[in-house]
Amino acid sequence: MKPQELLHLLGEIDERHIAPALDAPRPRRSFKLPLGLCACLCLLLGAVLWLSGGLPPAEPGDPTVQSPPAQTPDMSRVRAADLLAPVSPADGQMTEQALRCSLLPIAGRIAEYHEAAVSETGKVLLPGSLGKALEGVSDWYLPRGHEELRYLIHREPDGYTLWEFACFTVLDDGELAELEQAVADGQSAWSELPWFSLDLDFSPYPYSLVLEQIYGVSSADELLCVTVSPANMDNTDEGKALQAEIGTFQITDAQSLARLYDVLCAMTCLGGDNWALIGVSGGDGDGGLLDVVRQTRYLTIETAGEPTVTTLKYTACSDRFYEYGGVAYSALDADAAAALCRLFGID
Repeated sequence: MKPQELLHLLGEIDERHIAPALDAPRPRRSFKLPLGLCACLCLLLGAVLWLSGGLPPAEPGDPTVQSPPAQTPDMSRVRAADLLAPVSPADGQMTEQALRCSLLPIAGRIAEYHEAAVSETGKVLLPGSLGKALEGVSDWYLPRGHEELRYLIHREPDGYTLWEFACFTVLDDGELAELEQAVADGQSAWSELPWFSLDLDFSPYPYSLVLEQIYGVSSADELLCVTVSPANMDNTDEGKALQAEIGTFQITDAQSLARLYDVLCAMTCLGGDNWALIGVSGGDGDGGLLDVVRQTRYLTIETAGEPTVTTLKYTACSDRFYEYGGVAYSALDADAAAALCRLFGID
């Protein structure tokens, strides 16, 4: 991420004060009922409520509408698939929505999160899906039953939203010097974040940090399957024909998964907006985008836990992994690149 002042400042929910109604007392006649009759009436009232579906629904202004239920140890683990908007079978894309970004303190760094599209069912489930509170900030929560940080839930004044990890902020020496000067001059919006500090780590980071903190993966044994698909950036008839020719396949043998895990842990993230390093945006070679399709694969890595890795891509155009937003990783050495090309079916 370049040193743009990209922030989504956290708002505080306004407190609501409801004045008590001051009804004048009315004279009441006192009378007594036998204890047995009282019990019968209570049972009768309970039966009527049960048969009629329970108590009347809360009014829209009722302050309890937005309050999440109390958490108990036996509450089930929330599945992200139950919250996210479904993928359209027509174009394979998530439901479109305006992109919002938030910056949060994670593992001594600044993590960028993007708002995720939520299904109608997910909107109903979100208020009751809160798990542990995220340390260092208010109104941010892990989904119930999760320890990894791929998804977070944000409580906002008008409801709840779901957010997905994008990357950690990386600044080079020049960008960090500019930020330090802006903070000293009082011109950096980052300084308005209550948790912000120049002591945070802005250096390139190992992908093992993402595997452990974001996806909860700490060993090769936790990789179950890798689905390898052709790149889909060329939607011409020729591009679609080439994608069909390459096809999609799965890697499940333990030796190949262990080799891939070792490569992933050894690579370093260089930050976002690095399309020039990645070399797939223009297709400048003789074959244009068709060459890029031939040399690029999209990965879906299924893990022992729920948070499947779906953002990683590999291209032999530059012998490196990359992600959305031009997030680039260090180039692989010749031996590792050749091994991955064989594994991914890249000629």
